[in-house]
This record gives sequence, structure tokens and C-alpha cells, in this order.
Amino acid sequence: MRWLAGERVELSIRDARTDAFAGHIQLGSIIPPLNQAMTGYSLLPRFRGRGFVTRATVLLVDWAFEHTPLCRIIAGTDTGNVASHRVLERAGFARDALLYGLLPGPGGTRLDDLQWYRLRTPLPAPGSADAEPGPELRELARRSSRYYQGMISG
Repeated sequence: MRWLAGERVELSIRDARTDAFAGHIQLGSIIPPLNQAMTGYSLLPRFRGRGFVTRATVLLVDWAFEHTPLCRIIAGTDTGNVASHRVLERAGFARDALLYGLLPGPGGTRLDDLQWYRLRTPLPAPGSADAEPGPELRELARRSSRYYQGMISG
């Protein structure tokens, strides 16, 4: 029912050769005003290291960007989960922020959460022509700079 209500997508990850259940992936925590959602996944140990989660993540995120108004998909990982970091990197995600003590841990401890994001339209590479500000933004920056210089000098 959550799928029909537009609240959450939960899918199984299956081995294409054997149709065996390998794990699951979801898209949820949708924040409509931000057009943002969160993805998460888990995989049975015997299926790890075979690219199943990377493929499932790419397919789900590509589908979401093509068929929904979502513009930003995020994921959170344990700071030590290097395998999940690699999955997200291969799926086109970039590191966003380290949130210290965000998650409850065993015995009343707190765990850090390394957050990742992928945008509908990738950001231009730093230094590329597309990353340079347009004439309107350059003019605004020039005027702001002159304004603040005037305030400082007198």
C-alpha cells in the first residue's frame, strides 16, 4: 500500500540466473518539498561482491529520476562500511556529510553516519566551462564585492 500511496518503494534483489532472492532495496523517507528521498539496501552474504546492489541501486535511482519529480536521492552508511561506500560511488553518488553521533548504537552509544547523494542532473566538474558563473552571476558578485568594500572602508 505504501507504493500506491507514493510513500515508499520496496523491491527484492534477485539473481538473474537462478531467480534466488539475494536481498532488498528501498526508496523511502520522501520529502516532497525538497523532492528528495533516501535509498537503502541489504544483501545476503553469499551474494556480496557480485555487483547486485550496485546494479539495483543504479536501476532504482535512474527509474526514480525518470518517472518521479525527485531531484535528489540520499543514502547513509556506517563510516566503516567500505563495501557500501564503493557501491554508492559506482552508482554515481558522492559523499555529502559526516553526521557525528546521529544513530543509536549498542549499549547506549552513538554512531556516526556518512551521508551520500546523487542528483538528477550531475553537477558540472570544478573548472569546467559549465561550472563557471554566467554573466548575471559575475555582475552580481562584482556589485556585492564593491558594496562590502564600501562598508569596510568607510
